Amino acid sequence: MYAKMFNRMDMNNNLKELSKELKREFGRNSKHEIVVVGGAAIVLKHDFRESSSDIDAIVSDGSSIKDAVRRTADRLGLSADWLNSDFKQSSSYSGQLVAVSKYYRTFNQVLDVRIVDDKYLIAMKLRSFRAYKNDQSDIIGLLQDSPFTYEEICSAVERLYGKDNGVKPEAWEFLRKYYSAEGIAYDQIRKEELNNKDILVEFDKNYENVLKEDNLDDILSILREKKRLK
Repeated sequence: MYAKMFNRMDMNNNLKELSKELKREFGRNSKHEIVVVGGAAIVLKHDFRESSSDIDAIVSDGSSIKDAVRRTADRLGLSADWLNSDFKQSSSYSGQLVAVSKYYRTFNQVLDVRIVDDKYLIAMKLRSFRAYKNDQSDIIGLLQDSPFTYEEICSAVERLYGKDNGVKPEAWEFLRKYYSAEGIAYDQIRKEELNNKDILVEFDKNYENVLKEDNLDDILSILREKKRLK
């Protein structure tokens, strides 16, 4: 089952409603801050991606904002995790993300929203680099909108993750191919991602509880090869 998707208008409305809850609970002189990352950050800033299933964010006062997030979900009929920090458990998280974010907007005088800068969003996508998500197409879309050099992206990766950055060789090869004369087409990559997702969804229907975070890539590779040989 696919999650409800939020476009830019939805996200801004949800954040506005969250700010109302914060204002009611803590007063008009209170200050709260979140730093938006991932797909939601791209949706808020760019037109090539229309939606995301949630808002991944670093929350400066997580315990204080948690109840307001829940009340907003209840009032608007949203899933409980419409705004969450689960990505902090993933490989793409870095303690440097707040420092490389930029001001986006203040809602109701109490909620400041910042968004991670584009080249660091690219670095995050290189670090995760999942063939069944939007990672690869997001990289292409961001580079087309913000023409950073290859060296600038390498520097961004190093700032977030250090010299031993853990980025997969295939991610670096993907990036080099984009900068080559051959290039990579956004539409083709997005089509492949959607196809990969459909393959995994179908597999999960037939073999429940087999797919895990550490075996997805291997299983997808096997399934794609079987499909190719049919």
